[in-house]
Amino acid sequence: MSDNARPKSRDGFQIAIICALPEERDTVENIMTRDFKDPKRPYGKAPGDDNVYTLGELGGKPVVLVAPRDMGTTNTRDLARGLRVSFSNILYALVVGITGGAPFTYEGKATAVSDRHLGDVGGAGGASFTYNGEAWKESDIHLGDVIISTHVVEYDFGKEYDNGFQSRTEVDNVLTRAPQEVTNFIHQFERGRSAAFKRILGKTNADLAEYIELETGPGAYHDHPGSAGGVDHVYALGYRHKHQKSGTCETCDKCTEWQHEVCVIARDASCEDLGCEPCLTHWARDTKLHFGRYASANAVLKSGHRRDLLIKQKRVIGFEMEGAGAWEVLPTIVIKGVVDYADSHKNKKWRGYPAARAALCAAAIIEEIELPDRPHAAKLPWLLPRPANPQYTGYSHVLEYLKSRIISEADESCNQRQIIAVLSGMGGVGKSETILQFVERNRTLLRERLYAALWVDCGSEMAVRADLRRISRLYDWTFGDDNVLDGVRDRLASSTTPILLILDNCDDSTVDYNRYIPNGDQVTVLLTTRLSNARKYASADPQDAGKKLFLRLDGLDPDAAVNLLMEPSETQDRDHDSFADAGRIVKALDFHPLAITVAGSLIQSAVYSLKEYANALDSRLAQAELLDTESEQARYKKVSATFKVSAEALAQLGSTDTSALDALALLDILAFMHHQDVHEEIFVRAWSYEDVILLSWGEEDELDEEAELDIRYLSPWHVAQCRRFLHSRPLDERMHAFRKARAHLDRLSLVNVDPATKSVSLHSLVYAWARARLQRPGEAWASAASILALSTEGRKDRQPFSDRLVRHLETSFQFASGLRDGAIFPPQRELCRIWYRFAWQMYRTSSTETIALCEQLVERTKDCCGKSCTEVGLVDAQYILGIAYLKNGQVKEAVEQLEHVVQIRESLAEDDPDRLASQHALATAYYRNEQIAQAIELLVHVVKVQQKRLAVNDPDRLSSQHELARAYLDADNGHSAQAVELLEHVVRVRKKILLEDHPSRLASQHELARAYLDDGQLGLATELLEHVVRVQEKSLLEDHANRLASQHVLARVYWADGQGQRALDLIQHVVAVWQTKQSKLQVDHPLQIQSERFLANMLEKLAVSDEALDPVDSSSADHDPGEQA
Repeated sequence: MSDNARPKSRDGFQIAIICALPEERDTVENIMTRDFKDPKRPYGKAPGDDNVYTLGELGGKPVVLVAPRDMGTTNTRDLARGLRVSFSNILYALVVGITGGAPFTYEGKATAVSDRHLGDVGGAGGASFTYNGEAWKESDIHLGDVIISTHVVEYDFGKEYDNGFQSRTEVDNVLTRAPQEVTNFIHQFERGRSAAFKRILGKTNADLAEYIELETGPGAYHDHPGSAGGVDHVYALGYRHKHQKSGTCETCDKCTEWQHEVCVIARDASCEDLGCEPCLTHWARDTKLHFGRYASANAVLKSGHRRDLLIKQKRVIGFEMEGAGAWEVLPTIVIKGVVDYADSHKNKKWRGYPAARAALCAAAIIEEIELPDRPHAAKLPWLLPRPANPQYTGYSHVLEYLKSRIISEADESCNQRQIIAVLSGMGGVGKSETILQFVERNRTLLRERLYAALWVDCGSEMAVRADLRRISRLYDWTFGDDNVLDGVRDRLASSTTPILLILDNCDDSTVDYNRYIPNGDQVTVLLTTRLSNARKYASADPQDAGKKLFLRLDGLDPDAAVNLLMEPSETQDRDHDSFADAGRIVKALDFHPLAITVAGSLIQSAVYSLKEYANALDSRLAQAELLDTESEQARYKKVSATFKVSAEALAQLGSTDTSALDALALLDILAFMHHQDVHEEIFVRAWSYEDVILLSWGEEDELDEEAELDIRYLSPWHVAQCRRFLHSRPLDERMHAFRKARAHLDRLSLVNVDPATKSVSLHSLVYAWARARLQRPGEAWASAASILALSTEGRKDRQPFSDRLVRHLETSFQFASGLRDGAIFPPQRELCRIWYRFAWQMYRTSSTETIALCEQLVERTKDCCGKSCTEVGLVDAQYILGIAYLKNGQVKEAVEQLEHVVQIRESLAEDDPDRLASQHALATAYYRNEQIAQAIELLVHVVKVQQKRLAVNDPDRLSSQHELARAYLDADNGHSAQAVELLEHVVRVRKKILLEDHPSRLASQHELARAYLDDGQLGLATELLEHVVRVQEKSLLEDHANRLASQHVLARVYWADGQGQRALDLIQHVVAVWQTKQSKLQVDHPLQIQSERFLANMLEKLAVSDEALDPVDSSSADHDPGEQA
């Protein structure tokens, strides 16, 4: 090798030699013909690689010599992984050293009784004999011979059973076959007839005296050990290494079977000391080469019985400890000299000689290897579908991540033979563009590392075959249409140069995309998919083995999204307002790259300005344009087309799997609920309530006119609409069908399913498209609204479920205003029944849409019930509108509405719950309208009736008593004593039945403290309010109105009790919190106004007082806070 042939970098080394023992490594190093070590030009190694390398020349080629930290397959596997990182172009790894050899071969069951038995073996090689009814034969393997691997079996890989360890029986199940180039190379001379074999054999038997630097180990010689008394003895099958003379050792005398123990002394003693007698003796000869299977494991094999089982079961001829570790990671050939027969009859003089012969054999084999020419970068295949978008700036973190895992020299711990990274996300989210950006931005580095870049569109079988034919033409491969897939894949798998293979649009859940992935360690695969369950294709993260190379793209970051929108809009001003408008747009589009690109093209074409488009986003016209405008930068051109592909896939799958059609039906339902957090519970409650509705209605001919007019109860019509999605069947079957349908949508990235709650969310664009695609949207709306109404289970109270439901009720109500087609919109009365059920849950959760819905409910009820209907339907709608007005602070409207309701309900019995409820509500409205006398009169009546009819702890009775006490407190003629008496009763009862932090219990304690204050009982007021405030500080946020109201009244008590400083500190805190909260609300709350006035009064008194904090009459403050929410 010329002086100029020293490799310029680590990439120039294509052959590695792995030696486990020091004498093995030293032997190889001492026959190397050049040492490439140069302090001025060090090769270095990859960060994190702790291997120690010797670089030089052997067999006329540059080689890397390396040894693991200890023997064994595990240590060698770790070494090989580090070797692959630092020397990424290694094509052959030679494991060189010493091994155990098989003295016999198994021939099968004996067919006849032979005259030759175990004790008669000897003489000419290859003799046959029987043992325990089985036929065996001498193998002709001698100590000092060299065994070259054709396969490696990792025999300590298997399963542990109660009766012992069972290794895997199929070789290919244990370790994969050697790469094709290694197999072909070995095959050319393994039969022992070729000129190459003769050259290797001759060089293996070279005169060791020529290698004056050769070291073969301490106390040993490089010559054949036979000349120093190291005769080659073979011991019979089943012959144990123990004290052979009877009576010498009691333990050894009992050792008659293979599983029996021998004594400790015998384990380390020589055969001569123990009196072991060989059945066969080999005399010195030239080294022979043997080709066959190696058995490899983490332990030295010193058991003749275990050796013979492996010979019989695995057909192996060599036994060693490093081959399997290297074989798993690198293209490996094991070349080792036979040092013993893998039993307990060892001779330590046989170590140096076999190691030397193996090293010479390895050098000869290296001479025969023909390494491929390194290709020139300009000739590398480069097949991409289109250029990368120059305006695209998104997913920088993903691009950096891919670079660090695939091509960066900072990749310091690659644990996989092959890297497969998966990018998953909904249609149009930028998966393909991100890969194009990765290739474009790293083009120089990829070409320097001699990567080919190949793109395969996996959108259909036809598209795959078309791209594979293009690849085969680039490489001048010839395949027919029937075998182009297997042919190209297998050729790529055997590549000796790096390949970046992009499998794009792997979106079909019925296809196993593993069939497209070449199983070659030079092939790096980037796979894009909509399937959320495609994680199975990803390999382990080379820098974090606990993670997979699976990346979910959910949208651009805000800055990148704004840049993508603004970049093509050259005519737009780039001032603060423009960026604010752009931020509104990209947020409304959920940072979806394709949608932003389309929006940018609309703005660039002067259809809209930035501000106009930001303001028009909620309009149907803008949404339609967004979904259907074409973009040349996208595969599917239109936003709508990306989602349509997924829908078509489900429709096609529906011909064989009805759950796919259920998925499309579920998508129709989801289109008319809120796009986030649709809980499974909604459907379960609706399905469970269906039978209640059907039983309550009975037969239609049994219904009277009043029942038909009553809007308070859902009807069989709503059940029928619910059953349009997942027809009637047992609940568990519907649940199973629902989950299968949901899984289809999730796999295709049409929805996202929260891993913890299993709630469903839709991207805003999918959400808009899901409605736009419907031919009869009214039917889908009616089904969705009926499911929502049924899920309320006819309840009027607030439940934990109410908070999860209300956003979907609001959304359903908002969409209804756009569905006016009478042929498909619900009948008026059925719609009123839906609105009525919605109204109660929206009222209980303080929805901002409650008033609008209730007003529409009243108008529609008037239309469907007629003017004559006064007692059924309409009055119920008017009642909930009245209490909604009251809750919303529209007191005058509440009084007017509720007076009408009370008047109508006077025809009911005095103790009818509906009549009492409307009277209670009207009294509350009177109180808030400062009609205190009317409130007291009505509440006295209500309380009197409830005391006769309801239990002492009934919530309605306690609520009326509470309200009456509040009215007494604010009455002009002073009823503080009555208020105290009534509130003390309410507090006592609620203390028994409610938790300490229950809002009703705290509200009654708050009002009782006010009563104590008005009655002059300041000590009791202070004690009670301090308790309330302490509890609220634990259970309520700092700016909660109830907490601030209690602190306000406590400040008044402190002030009245002469604790001026405490009062001032507390009311200043209350006002400060209100002012912070007001900046968010953008409106002054009544309680805030009262607190600010009370503080102003205090400061005014302090300004004219002789003493700094002289108390003033608390009655001079404005009206104190009313009932807590």
